[in-house]
Amino acid sequence: MDERARVGALRRMQGFVSPYATRVRRAIAGRGRARRIIAAVALIGVLALVASAAVSIYQQYSEARAAASDGALHLKRLQALLEPELHHPSIPDAGTLSAAQHELGVAEHDFALTRRDLGQGAFSAARNAPVVRGSLGAVAALAAAADEACLAGLDLTRAALVLEPHIHADLFASASASVPAFTASAMASVTADYEDALRQLTLAVGDAQRADLAALPSGTLTSEQIAELHQGLAAWPRIAPQLEMVDAWLRVAPGLLGLHGTTRLLVELMDQGETRATGGYIGDYGVMSIENAKIAPFSLNDVFTLDTPYLRKTRVSRPPTAYPWWPFRGFGLRDSNLSPDFPTSAELSLRQLALEGGPDAQGVVAITAPVIAKTLEVVGPIEVPEYHEVVTAQNMEALVRRYTENAAARASSKHEQFLLLMGQAFMNKLHGLSATQLVMIAQNMLASLRIKDLQVYLTDPQAEALLSRLGFDGTLARGPGDALSIVDDDLSGNKSNLFTTLAYKDEVTLDTQGSATHQLAITYSFDSATHPELRRYLYGRRIYRTYLRIYTPPDAKLNALDGFSQRFQQINKSDEPGRQMWGGYVYIRDGVPYTLHFSWSTPGVATRDASGQWRYTLTVQRQAGASQALDLAITAPGAPTPALRYAGALDHDHAFSLASEG
Repeated sequence: MDERARVGALRRMQGFVSPYATRVRRAIAGRGRARRIIAAVALIGVLALVASAAVSIYQQYSEARAAASDGALHLKRLQALLEPELHHPSIPDAGTLSAAQHELGVAEHDFALTRRDLGQGAFSAARNAPVVRGSLGAVAALAAAADEACLAGLDLTRAALVLEPHIHADLFASASASVPAFTASAMASVTADYEDALRQLTLAVGDAQRADLAALPSGTLTSEQIAELHQGLAAWPRIAPQLEMVDAWLRVAPGLLGLHGTTRLLVELMDQGETRATGGYIGDYGVMSIENAKIAPFSLNDVFTLDTPYLRKTRVSRPPTAYPWWPFRGFGLRDSNLSPDFPTSAELSLRQLALEGGPDAQGVVAITAPVIAKTLEVVGPIEVPEYHEVVTAQNMEALVRRYTENAAARASSKHEQFLLLMGQAFMNKLHGLSATQLVMIAQNMLASLRIKDLQVYLTDPQAEALLSRLGFDGTLARGPGDALSIVDDDLSGNKSNLFTTLAYKDEVTLDTQGSATHQLAITYSFDSATHPELRRYLYGRRIYRTYLRIYTPPDAKLNALDGFSQRFQQINKSDEPGRQMWGGYVYIRDGVPYTLHFSWSTPGVATRDASGQWRYTLTVQRQAGASQALDLAITAPGAPTPALRYAGALDHDHAFSLASEG
């Protein structure tokens, strides 16, 4: 190969590499598990193409050069094939997956030949070395990385081909001859292929990391391309745990998908207009059954259809003794979310469901109206012909209020009739969704989990532990560091929270002993003038009555408080293990803001490191369903002004960290 041809070949190789390198850089700069997984997939392409570019400079290895060049050609075809999936994430169909499998198979064969021609035995012996030295060693390392990366891609496409018929089939339809039932053995095959892919990709990254890129002859790669490859490899420690998390979910999937028998989940629809500890009043419920990865048809039912017969039979039903402040007679499923710790409330809901004659269930899914509205944005409007209404994401909540909260409906046994019909129409709308729609709904669900509009509890300890690792378990903050959780329960018997906002102002001062002293003001603004068209949902009650609970670390010492009613105060007596609590009734008049004040100190939550910096972390939790705003200031020991300030919505759990010179 003459010099002009060699330079031309190198430029073509660089042209192949650049799109992948750019994609890796962008994916690493982004946030979220999905983007990191895309970065891992793009990294496969970078490793393979860099290897082919490097090999092309060795004229004496003509066979290796030819094989690597052919491998690069097939990877370029793979890039073009998957380009739409990278720009608009969706689930490839069987045709696309089969084509990708073919391109990967040919490329892997080519890179396997390249490894052979470059002396695979010598490189294997050098795999334990931190760095493989020399130009030939660097090329061999990259060729090995390319081969392992292609093997990983083959494993992934094989797993995806097993899943594809079931992913693109109707999630809510029964098994058919064209799409047989998804089985435990199929799930085991998918898991094995994924784990093998993860192993191969780990080897590929290790091989590339051992390559001495500085030893590559000048002109093989630009300095920018080498820097981008280094950046991609450096991101691997962040990518790998996310890929391992997928493996962990695959291992618990058989139980969740009903592959060993029917899995049932209690579905609770919570009304945010009447706030409760985990988000809202449980007005409707249903039991979802999953078998062989198919969801059986089900509907939501008015919770009174379950609670009323049970209460008539038992006559006396009281809440757990931890909640002596609960004011209503007849405790039922509708009341079971009293704990701000979602797993605790979910377990109580499951016990109550069984007591009232419902089936055993293996988890709870608590949903609020915004989750349904986000899904409607994807699937489109639904018709409720019995009421001559078309429900959209924009008018859904208003229509539900209109037809379930009027006097005639509340006096009728068909209190929730509109919601039930809407629910049936909604479920029908979910039949036959496209892959793109499924991806969009999944993305919305993940976002809803983060802000607690959607909450999930699973009785499988391994599955629940995975939710916890992701921060999606809805637990009350526990453990080291400082934390604050403020919880309201609307006990007005109306929809006061449609008109209520809460503002928290917390001034935190650290002292030289590591204690944090809080000066907290909580201001309620209950004002029906903000939405006069909704005043009828107050049912004439113009006082908002709530039971307020404040949770802090267990060794927090209360200095002062004011604002509680004298009735059923719980001071330094917690209903949650491992937490200090102060609780009491609060009454707020319509149109008159009301403020409570609390002062307490928590010892030992700030520490000083070897460099003399004070380090402190405060977790402030959002209550699901509440409209909350936070004004926070944290002042370091001896400092005249706060070192950290925040003013904004408390729309998800926040962790505020301070590192300040002492």
